[in-house]
Amino acid sequence: MMSELGLVKILALVLAAALVGSGCGRKEAGDEPDEQPGPDADGEGDGLPAKGSDDPAPEPAGPDLVVDEPVNEAVADFKGFFAIDGAVRDRMLDLEASDQFYLGRYLDSYSRQRAFGLPELLGVETGNGVRSGFRNGKANAVNVVLWHLAVSGLAADVAKVCDAGSPDVGYQMRLSDSFVDILLPLCKQGDDVEIVAARDRLWDEVMAYDAPQEEKDAFLAAFGEDGELGTLSGEGGAPSVRGMMTAIMMNPHFLIRK
Repeated sequence: MMSELGLVKILALVLAAALVGSGCGRKEAGDEPDEQPGPDADGEGDGLPAKGSDDPAPEPAGPDLVVDEPVNEAVADFKGFFAIDGAVRDRMLDLEASDQFYLGRYLDSYSRQRAFGLPELLGVETGNGVRSGFRNGKANAVNVVLWHLAVSGLAADVAKVCDAGSPDVGYQMRLSDSFVDILLPLCKQGDDVEIVAARDRLWDEVMAYDAPQEEKDAFLAAFGEDGELGTLSGEGGAPSVRGMMTAIMMNPHFLIRK
């Protein structure tokens, strides 16, 4: 059976091809041909004005002007792959024990020196000097799917702390002691004061100062006892932690540039 990653790779390629194809501007078969200059009034077909005419000679034809596709400025840029990779390392991990951690492995990429393969579609700096630029940062159907795949994979590894009781939750991935202290109460069932406080601290630790207070309030309400995701958080364990981690990291304020 094809893996989830394999299916997402195929989906990414198909959607990317569709996005490229939609802006090519090729003429379909049956389109009207371009108008060709006809013979002049003097019967000559050289494209020059008729004899005795005061009209200026036309400019010589040059190469077609290439115009970039218009950019929808309402679509925000992602912070970029390496920015999110760095945020995960700084906010959740023991840096000394996780120096080889790489978010790209959740997308089947293993080179920390540069984004290669699917991570390239999540926003990367390319080139150098005057030729440098930020590419693939605009949110679209492809990179949103890929971000969810990477984030949900990371969240599943973080949630392993509930079953293992150990900060070593993945390859070259050890959670910091302070982050483990936040997570362990969330592995329990119920909605007591300790769990509510831990949920509050989890948001602050992962999101930091990237989102306004109303976003935090909405998250706490959703995972609270009477919230739409209250049943999930009330059950505790790995599914609860995985759900909360995914919800925070897929929040636009975590991923999008401001």
